Amino acid sequence: MMSTKKIYLVRHAESEYNSSYKKNIEMGLKKDPNIRDPQLTNNGIKQAQNIKEKIKLLNPDVIITSPLKRAIQTANIINNNYRIIVHPLATEKITCTGDIGTFRSELNCDLSYIDKEVWWNYNERKINNYDDFINLNSTTSSLIKEEDLEDFGSVMYRMKKLFEFIDDLEYKNICVISHSNFAYMLINKKLKNCEIYELK
Repeated sequence: MMSTKKIYLVRHAESEYNSSYKKNIEMGLKKDPNIRDPQLTNNGIKQAQNIKEKIKLLNPDVIITSPLKRAIQTANIINNNYRIIVHPLATEKITCTGDIGTFRSELNCDLSYIDKEVWWNYNERKINNYDDFINLNSTTSSLIKEEDLEDFGSVMYRMKKLFEFIDDLEYKNICVISHSNFAYMLINKKLKNCEIYELK
């Protein structure tokens, strides 16, 4: 059934995390900027605005977006009266602090497909607040705990479930707003911010 659908994968626009990480690299520091669920930069907002017409030409019936703020913001900017579905299966592979999400109750959008307050925790540990999730040990370069990193198998399982969900949708033209590592694991290609890739 998937062959009857057109699916366009879009990486979110530039986030505060992307910008800070680039600056760290330029200074010779390959370290986690420790920005939780970052928002778009002004440059990122412009990037999303610049692809709005391209998205319009693709004529999607629906946008499925990761629940991370940078993806939701990108989806809202490129939206042209499309339905937006915020779905945790499309989120980034959890590898750094920027991939820690915001609590469901704090996100201001339709969250009918999110059934957990702490939706990004795929290891099912009990978490009551951010302090339970982060590691304030100063010897580490990241605030995220080792046990909270998402493994390859977990991401591949999420991808499988996401495409089963897409396959069941009545829509034919679908735009998926996701992330760099998620896209790389899916298509073996690093997408630039706001790059559009048609899945074959």
